[in-house]
Amino acid sequence: SREVHIITPSLLAGGNLVPLQVLFLTRKRLALKGVTFTPDIAVLEIQGTVVKGLHVYSNQIMDFTGYDTIVLAAGNRSCDQLYFELKGKVKELYRAGDCVAPRKTDMAIVEGHRAGRAV
Repeated sequence: SREVHIITPSLLAGGNLVPLQVLFLTRKRLALKGVTFTPDIAVLEIQGTVVKGLHVYSNQIMDFTGYDTIVLAAGNRSCDQLYFELKGKVKELYRAGDCVAPRKTDMAIVEGHRAGRAV
């Protein structure tokens, strides 16, 4: 069991979840599990276990400490290296989500579902 703290430059984490009810339910479930959020902070750098952030409105520099693991989710970029490494080596191989091109979660789920049904 880990404590999870989400830092985001946005007003809220998960703002791209559609419809709005999904955002509400997701945030509620995360809150019930003890996940905490700090909005409006752009991560400037990570030094060991210290995250240095910039408040996007006040320009105040803030340090976030006490982490034993840091997971960075930044930007969308297509990553198809594994697909091409496996192409021709396995009987069936499908691409979905960010393997094809940068995607939002809902599109990646649809593509993954289609690939699963094709098998």
